[in-house]
Amino acid sequence: MSRLKTRRGRKMGNEPQEYKGIRFASRAECRRYQELEMLMLAGEIFDLSVQPRFLLLDKFTHPYYGKVRALNYTSDFRYRLTESPGVIVIEEIKGQMRQAASVRIKLFLSLHPEIDFRLITNKERPDLFDKTWRL
Repeated sequence: MSRLKTRRGRKMGNEPQEYKGIRFASRAECRRYQELEMLMLAGEIFDLSVQPRFLLLDKFTHPYYGKVRALNYTSDFRYRLTESPGVIVIEEIKGQMRQAASVRIKLFLSLHPEIDFRLITNKERPDLFDKTWRL
């Protein structure tokens, strides 16, 4: 008996997008990036970067488990506001919050209280999560 290969869906039901050679995990992320590009062109923000990584816990060696890998947090966007250039803004786009993401965000917030962290959900910005929107 042969098995049919079926394409497995994405865990969160999102559709990856590509825009200007940058891969985004969802349409909402791609759309928010386009908004941030417009804000950068208008001069309201600068130093925009996509998927910056932050070290949460350095690698170490445990006496019983051996080598333990480092724990990183990768956010969606990082930028600075023109009106307050000393402030770093981190944005995270979440349609659904999983426990692992929640734990990493909480750890990030405890380690970096000086950073302006903005969590954008589908309840706050339903326009970003509109299923009919296409590139």
